Amino acid sequence: MKRIALALLAAAPAAIFAASPPSVADTCSLKATPTKKKSELLAQATTSPSDAQAVALDAGKGTKVARGGIYDRDGCVVYVFHVRNEAEKTQTEVVVDGGNGKVLWQNTGAAPAGLIKKPVDNTRAVDALAKEKMAAEKAKAAGPMPAAPTTPPGK
Repeated sequence: MKRIALALLAAAPAAIFAASPPSVADTCSLKATPTKKKSELLAQATTSPSDAQAVALDAGKGTKVARGGIYDRDGCVVYVFHVRNEAEKTQTEVVVDGGNGKVLWQNTGAAPAGLIKKPVDNTRAVDALAKEKMAAEKAKAAGPMPAAPTTPPGK
């Protein structure tokens, strides 16, 4: 049992790093100047957002872009898009070079099922039903009510 646990612990870091994208610093054509504003990254990029999106759709073999934008990843100006293929129910993360428009990295996986639906809060309805049930049980336990006297007492 201990051997299995040790094997799982040894394999966990490899599994975590297998899904993360490799560094694009060695393969990108446009180095980013240190900035936190996306508008400045867009000014540095020589590939337009629409061209990068078209490249990502083609590379990811998808039908639509779920989300994406321009980023500074590992000191490079890149576009990152999540491309969905509705027919195959997959989603591909595509990293496109902001300088020459070439695909630097991509990874395909199962597409998310969709938005998580907010649960319906029916606490008040359940509370009202519980109160009605308790009142009915109380009335049943008390038994029938005595009949009201027809003549006033003392006469």
